[in-house]
Amino acid sequence: MWFTKVLIALLCYTSCSYGNTNNFDVHLGVTNSPSVLQPQINSKSNISKTCQVHIRKYQIGIFKKETWALQMLDSSANLPSSGILNGNLIYLGDFDTCINIKHEAEISGKYCLGSLPLSSGASKDTSKFRNLQTPEARMVAPDGAVSGMFAVCLPDSCSAEDFQDYYKNKIMKLKFFENLCTSKSTNPELDAGDITTISIISVILYIMLMSTGYEVLTFYIKLKPAHPFLTAFSLITNTKKLLQTTSGSGQISCLHGIRVISMMWVIFGHRYAISSTMPIVNPASMLEWFLNKENMIVLGGTVSVDTFFLLGGLLVSYGFLVATSKGFKFNIFIYYFHRFLRLTPLLAILVLIHATVLKHLGTGPLWNYFITGLSRSCETYWWSTLLYIQNYVNPDGMCMKHTWYLSTDTQLFLLSPLILLPLKHWPKIGLALTGFLTLCSIITSFTVGWIDELYGFIAASVSNADYGRHYYIVPHTRAAPWLMGIILGYIIFDIKQKRSKISINTFINILLWLVSLAILLACVFTGQNTLEDTYVYDKFTNAVYIALLRPGWALGVSWVMFACITGHGGPINWFLSLPVFQVLSKLTYSMYLIHYTLLYILSAQTRISIYFSNLQMMYVFWGDFAFTLGAAVIFTLAFESPIIMIEKIIFGKKEKSPPLRDQVSEPEERQKRIEIP
Repeated sequence: MWFTKVLIALLCYTSCSYGNTNNFDVHLGVTNSPSVLQPQINSKSNISKTCQVHIRKYQIGIFKKETWALQMLDSSANLPSSGILNGNLIYLGDFDTCINIKHEAEISGKYCLGSLPLSSGASKDTSKFRNLQTPEARMVAPDGAVSGMFAVCLPDSCSAEDFQDYYKNKIMKLKFFENLCTSKSTNPELDAGDITTISIISVILYIMLMSTGYEVLTFYIKLKPAHPFLTAFSLITNTKKLLQTTSGSGQISCLHGIRVISMMWVIFGHRYAISSTMPIVNPASMLEWFLNKENMIVLGGTVSVDTFFLLGGLLVSYGFLVATSKGFKFNIFIYYFHRFLRLTPLLAILVLIHATVLKHLGTGPLWNYFITGLSRSCETYWWSTLLYIQNYVNPDGMCMKHTWYLSTDTQLFLLSPLILLPLKHWPKIGLALTGFLTLCSIITSFTVGWIDELYGFIAASVSNADYGRHYYIVPHTRAAPWLMGIILGYIIFDIKQKRSKISINTFINILLWLVSLAILLACVFTGQNTLEDTYVYDKFTNAVYIALLRPGWALGVSWVMFACITGHGGPINWFLSLPVFQVLSKLTYSMYLIHYTLLYILSAQTRISIYFSNLQMMYVFWGDFAFTLGAAVIFTLAFESPIIMIEKIIFGKKEKSPPLRDQVSEPEERQKRIEIP
């Protein structure tokens, strides 16, 4: 295997260099391990004059055992090091010590990550990575080459080109890129965009403070606020609403638990995904991890998104039918504007943060490597994100890439009147149309999988861009769960409208629960065999898997919702309906928008490689969840709750759909009883 040969050669090289004597090593009585970058300049070098002068001072400082020079040497990655044969090819050195070095007035530390290409043309041929049998594929240099990474600390007068020139004749031919270098002199300064963002956020915080103070004042002087708008940004009002829970006929309570658990599953999966791209000391052991069946709860977790599609369709149809049955007139402008106003303000402020101040929120060896991409995509494609069209317009450069879901769901929402109006006026035609569109989406998924020869399991297709562009992020292939939610919403509405009480035989109820559980487990735990080297690709099987996976998951979750709503959920309904889920459910939109970037902010500041294990990931996940929850509370109170209040003020209660119901308020004896033997 070529990768093994590279590792053995690297290990032999570093072992041979250990204790090697050269023009620099004769002075190295202070260290037992030669640095990756030994300050030695070739007479024919093209290194800039200033850099050469400072490196010579560095050499003299090493010889004299001056502290700053020894710190610069110690900050670079040292070889040989352990774990090379385990795939550990990322050595981060000591970032903080390097950039804090200051000698006299002219020499400061500059930290750079040099990349060691492991495979020429690796970026062009990704088929070998399908089974994830190459842990070295985790880090890719800016030029697209699969690479190891080695930290180097030199005077900041040296550019990446100087580093590159120094290494052009070395055995370890490291490549350097300026965006992988950091020094205090290159720290970004606040520009006009940053100042604008800070000013907008400051104004919002000031309004919140004034609104809260006004409410406190009116409370103590016992006066009613002059206008509801004056307390729309009040922390007191919005916190009360956030913590408020209701029971009885006011909520379909089980949906809150399903929403929160699905959100936690999304964060959990993204933690694993992001950590797998970060420096770890045991990357080779990840191969075994991918092939362990119990880890499918992570690898198969993408179906959690389909739960949100199902919920979205259910709430759209049920809310529409309830509102129109109460005499509310359908206004398509209000219908669309409510959606835009509900989602966009929080999204817009986060896009603004990404495009401007995000780069100032941390530092670290990998900060530029990961965060620059997040910022630049929003600088370029902010408009397609706010128009909810980025999954079609720029799928390879999406701003806040996890918001593909918002684009897809919004596009489905825009088409929903074409289904909802027939469903209201001609239910049979509406149901037939929805069923037909569901079938069309399933067939489309099969066709895309067949034509593009996709692997059904997402982990086997991680390097296949067509899987994302043509299948994963577009509405015509992801619509089936959403359309099934439309049908489920109509069924629930019809049951409640007719005041029907569903009675299911105990045996049938248990059987349906077992069938539902079997379907859900099959959706999560199948497909892992496609990761194995022995797997032989079968186009038809994978196309069928792609077509049926997500509708199958939606079908299983639909039974859970239906059973809980109709009183056949037992302890599961009790758990999903706990009041704490009502509170957390109000934060899920903010958590969804915030969590992905927050995980990157936390991860990109890492200074050392971590040990990858399920226990470690679980430990990190709960910290991620706590941070995300705290940030979601802040953003909800600042940018989401006030907008909801302002919308009520502008349009009034008459334009708002009534709340969802989890049971009919009529006495049980007046309900029509439907028995399922």
